[in-house]
Amino acid sequence: GTILGTNTIEFVPKIETYRGVRNLKNIINNCKIKIIQLDKEDLYTDLNKSTANFFRCVDKVRSFCKENSIILLELEGVVFTEKK
Repeated sequence: GTILGTNTIEFVPKIETYRGVRNLKNIINNCKIKIIQLDKEDLYTDLNKSTANFFRCVDKVRSFCKENSIILLELEGVVFTEKK
């Protein structure tokens, strides 16, 4: 088998709930995270489809990442293709 070096694998948490947004600072600090993924669809569902709360949470995550030099991965769109 192949042995991977310690710099090869990086943990990328997926934030998909209000609880994850509230605990973002702890997640980043405790795990020395450099990149996070924001699952906006799951977050919206977790917030009972509250548009106002959803946008507040997204803005909070974006601001936090910018202020702490964290790379934020967000889904920008979905492409549908016909399978034949």
